[in-house]
Amino acid sequence: GGHWENQVSWYSSAVDIIFDLGGSFVLESAVLNVDNNDDYSLFGSVDGLSWIPLLTIDRAEGSVAFGMETFSRAITSTDAFAFARLSAVGDNQFAAGEVQLWGVAAVPEPATYAMMLAGLGLLGGLARRRAN
Repeated sequence: GGHWENQVSWYSSAVDIIFDLGGSFVLESAVLNVDNNDDYSLFGSVDGLSWIPLLTIDRAEGSVAFGMETFSRAITSTDAFAFARLSAVGDNQFAAGEVQLWGVAAVPEPATYAMMLAGLGLLGGLARRRAN
């Protein structure tokens, strides 16, 4: 699968941070380094307006008493998303040190199709030239 990673330094009382994934991806797993005394949820969206829940990390899941902790989770949704949103609930002092999302591109980019068509055109031109 592909890999989308963003090194973030989010320390805020804002409850959401939104990522534009730069394309459409079927997400398979996530690695989140977050402040472990808060609850965090990851959502996916096609348009950045409607959100589908993907995973939740409960503050009780952590193994350290205070500070940042890394959580790795599988994502079972088969939908493709262009945006991800990390939301927090807790003490209003939220922090994320790293967000990694793993998945596969849902649809080839237009440039991929253009390159393929150009290659087929060249092959067709060569075949025609050799036939003459």
